[in-house]
Amino acid sequence: MTASGAEETSGHISQVDSGAADTGVASEQVLNLAQMLAAESCRLQQELDVFMDNVRAA
Repeated sequence: MTASGAEETSGHISQVDSGAADTGVASEQVLNLAQMLAAESCRLQQELDVFMDNVRAA
């Protein structure tokens, strides 16, 4: 392999490494948002349950 080929290969490896790191960050963000949505869903279900109990009691 020539020096320029080695440099090109090294550049591609760096790009793949950077892409993998970006993917890891994005997946952490998606996980965090999914957990927040799940918590919000539970909170809204509790509020709906209380509301429906009040409607039934009225």
